[in-house]
Amino acid sequence: IVDKETLDGLLATLPKEQWEDPPEDSYLYTLKCYAETYGPGKATKMGWYDYIYMKVSGPLFYDSAEDIADRKNRFREMSLKGAFPMEFPGPSNV
Repeated sequence: IVDKETLDGLLATLPKEQWEDPPEDSYLYTLKCYAETYGPGKATKMGWYDYIYMKVSGPLFYDSAEDIADRKNRFREMSLKGAFPMEFPGPSNV
């Protein structure tokens, strides 16, 4: 369904313990559903619309699990210090 580089990038976004049962909000879960429906040995063939939708709705880049954990730690540290970027309400955010 996907090439090896894409699959390796998606597997790097989650810890190895979650590969068999990924969270529902990850794109790996979506690919697992596609593989269970249209994978090798299945009688169902993927239609052109499903293929285009799968390719278009995929993420453009993948954050590794370490990057996600680092971002959460930095956010936690900033929130404990009270150092947030100033945001103003309104359409311009200026």
